[in-house]
Amino acid sequence: QDLLTQKNYAKAIELVKLELRKRPKDVRLRLQQADALIGANRNREAIPVLSTTNTSIEEIASKVMSKLGIDKHLY
Repeated sequence: QDLLTQKNYAKAIELVKLELRKRPKDVRLRLQQADALIGANRNREAIPVLSTTNTSIEEIASKVMSKLGIDKHLY
C-alpha cells in the first residue's frame, strides 16, 4: 500500500504479483494489483483483475449471507 501512495507502481505491481502466488484468492491483493496497474496506465491489464475481483466479492457476500440466513434475492 505504501508503494501505491508513493506512486511507485512498477514496484507495487511486482510485489503484489509475488504475494498473489502465495494467496491467489486474496481480494485485497487483487484490488491493490488493479490500483497499481491503473496507476501505471496499464488499464487494459486491470480490467480482468477487476472482473475476477468483482466475482470474488459476490461469492464472499453470497457465502456470508447464506451463513446468516439472509435470502440474497431480498437485495
